[in-house]
Amino acid sequence: MTHVLLSDSEDEHNDVSVPDLFAIRGHLFVFKVIPATDYWRFGVRFVIGNRQTHDGTFKRYKDTTVKHIEICAGERSNEQWRLPNRLQLQQYTVSTKDHVLYRADGYQPKTPVSFKIEWIKNGEVIIYVAAEGIETHVEEIDLGAHSHFKAFAWADKTPYEITSEITVSTLPMLSALKDTSALQNQTVNVPIQDLTIFFGRNNSGKTSALVAACHIPRDDNDHAVDYIGVNRNFTVTSYNYINENKADRKSIQKNNRRRRTQKDDGYNQPFDWVEELSLQDREDRKKILDWMAAYFEPWLLEKEHSGEYHVGNQLQANGMNPITQGTGARSVFPIIIQLFNPEVALLSIDEPELALEAGMQKILFKVIKEASQGLGGFPRKRIILATHSHLFLDRIAPTNNFQVSKKNGTVEIKQLQDHKSIEYATYQLLGHTPADLFFPSNIIIVEGAIDQIFLTALHKHLLSAGRVKNEKIAFHFVDGIGNAATGSVAALQMFKTQSYSPVYKERICGIFDQPHNPAESKAIAEIKKYFNADADRRFLVIERDAIEYYYPVKIINKLFNTKLSMETYQAAIKVFLDSIPRNSNLGTFMGETISKKQLVNKVVEAFTDDDLDDVNPAIVGLIILACERGF
Repeated sequence: MTHVLLSDSEDEHNDVSVPDLFAIRGHLFVFKVIPATDYWRFGVRFVIGNRQTHDGTFKRYKDTTVKHIEICAGERSNEQWRLPNRLQLQQYTVSTKDHVLYRADGYQPKTPVSFKIEWIKNGEVIIYVAAEGIETHVEEIDLGAHSHFKAFAWADKTPYEITSEITVSTLPMLSALKDTSALQNQTVNVPIQDLTIFFGRNNSGKTSALVAACHIPRDDNDHAVDYIGVNRNFTVTSYNYINENKADRKSIQKNNRRRRTQKDDGYNQPFDWVEELSLQDREDRKKILDWMAAYFEPWLLEKEHSGEYHVGNQLQANGMNPITQGTGARSVFPIIIQLFNPEVALLSIDEPELALEAGMQKILFKVIKEASQGLGGFPRKRIILATHSHLFLDRIAPTNNFQVSKKNGTVEIKQLQDHKSIEYATYQLLGHTPADLFFPSNIIIVEGAIDQIFLTALHKHLLSAGRVKNEKIAFHFVDGIGNAATGSVAALQMFKTQSYSPVYKERICGIFDQPHNPAESKAIAEIKKYFNADADRRFLVIERDAIEYYYPVKIINKLFNTKLSMETYQAAIKVFLDSIPRNSNLGTFMGETISKKQLVNKVVEAFTDDDLDDVNPAIVGLIILACERGF
């Protein structure tokens, strides 16, 4: 994210210009400070919870110790700025005023400065300051109970302009999980990242791991941690308060929520929708209700008044009591509330798939993932899940997933390391039944293994270039056009039950070489006829009789240190293909003895996203069409 902080006023301008309130715990913040003026200050103001609204530094930071930490270009003496080549790091408190922690001369005015803040443990951070021409400085600071900060800039009675590029990273928080039930007082170290997912069978110890993870070391701001468990017993009452003063509401929010009271086993007390929704700011409350209306029924929170006093709120779903809503809506609602809640920094959810069909599970996981990254309008937070559903596994980041199992009564937690382990985990969660697993989104039928290797690589680079989004495309080769007619039908027959066949029959695509004889032409015609009316779009017959003619010439020239044109390359490929005897896989290409498989592997290894534009557009277009036509 990028913020521009500036002032053209000659009066003192000292205020928090960046609206974002950042939680320091478990994060690394990198500020690239790009100044457009010689004299400036940039820093971070730490607070306990939300920043107070008082005007003036002394009132705003009443009863706190660390006020702010800043880097300063130049030095102000007797109300005048001087020494633009001096860069210093200083800490401000009410009692000590400016306290210089580090000073370096040799700074070139307007040079970008890197300012980093890294959380270590409760209350402790490391500050890094670096710029061209000066030595990097590292400073460790104890913040005490301060948990949040905002960025600011100022330059007393001096106009300034600063562009700040802010990068936020989540630091793994190594949690020594210890629980008195399933974990049997054993300690298991688990890195709690931006998104942590515990999965496994029933009674494997997932919930115990989830509850234990809620107790990772944290600051005094304990209300920033929330747990939504499978005992989501909902009450729909009016949440009553007399005074509409916002400060009083925040006090109620922090100290009086019934969910703050936890049972010994870590499960939360019954969840009151109206109470939770009422405590959100108007903007956040609108986001919650809009989200529910988009996927379920319209929801509305109405205020009730008695004279001049606001005495309560009444929640309605499509004009009715929310209790009448389906279990899916009632299950999702508390999760969405807390995903939008900016005060919850760590959210634990047990069985988020509860009462949700597969499509809604995918939608919910998407927004959970977005909230863990601070995307989609959600405030960034660390999220921990316990699930039975393969749809809540993080397939993009395998190391976010932890398999929980129990052997001889002892719970074991294993972090997944790669995509292969994700596939096996999915296989386990689906009951070890291949018929329920690994159905591709669509199929492209090709003639041989060489076609499959090259076209699979094209699909991979279309994905990484952002030109397609469908990852689950299968390339099914039938070993020659003579086998294509029966091979295409066989591709459908792989799907055991007739209920799948018509679904794929409307989607399957194919790429075939130019036929050599009438029999091969007839086979292609039969395939198109079998696969319905729009088969001409879904089945491409390329102009040449081998896929090798369509390798990017630029890659060939690089691999073989040549300067072939398209015409001379295609002539060389024809010579190569003609040189391969029936009883051998080897031929001669550019003076090198090589097989077709070795050649395609060389091309695929050298292929980059930029080479897509050098591939026949009809071939690329067919793959894109197959992705669009898939599930």
